[in-house]
Amino acid sequence: MQVSTMIGKQLLSPAGDSLGYVTDVKFTRRYDKISVLCCVDEDEEEFFLPARAVLACSDVVLAGPSRLSSVTGTDNPVGKIAYSSRGELLGTVCDVICDRETPMIAVSRGDLRIFYPLSLSAVRETVVVRSENEKAPARKSRCKTRVCDEPVKTPPCADRPREPLSSEDSAENRLNLLGRTVKKSVYGEHGALLVAAGEIVTQSTLLKARRNNRLLQLTVNTLTNVW
Repeated sequence: MQVSTMIGKQLLSPAGDSLGYVTDVKFTRRYDKISVLCCVDEDEEEFFLPARAVLACSDVVLAGPSRLSSVTGTDNPVGKIAYSSRGELLGTVCDVICDRETPMIAVSRGDLRIFYPLSLSAVRETVVVRSENEKAPARKSRCKTRVCDEPVKTPPCADRPREPLSSEDSAENRLNLLGRTVKKSVYGEHGALLVAAGEIVTQSTLLKARRNNRLLQLTVNTLTNVW
């Protein structure tokens, strides 16, 4: 299963009632299976579904009534910067392929997409991929990489300093939207443009969407692949 095929999809009950949308996932320790689906309902409240609650996944995700009181599992590495063990920039993790004998991560750089076994990858604040003939490094509290000779180009979200969140807006960022690129424009009640496609989500973007009751639409238009 490719994780990108689940993010942003609508959740339906077996009776066909809308439960909300999938915004993120958590994995088992070995990344071989999805452990938890992070979701948001129609009232923009976050909730968590155990993976066993998923009955089917195609154009929508069909799920049973099970809920988790708290989230557990390993964080989704999608969006993290990937380096080789020598400090060379590989690109940005754009997908995870699990539910198979060898779980893989997909790393994109420009028009290229390269797959690496997760067994050779160390996932922390960044992802470090070693070659097959390298031994796994001893476990450390932090992953250190040498500085590359060439300047590293980072995605637009990493170029922009994050604005401090007030206590009021920290709840809106529970979906980790800050720094992401809006993939489809968001419009207000009377058709006025609120957020244009291609904009980077900032604190003011979240505040504008919340005041116009368009936070859910902003979430879906940012996290969903738009073809």
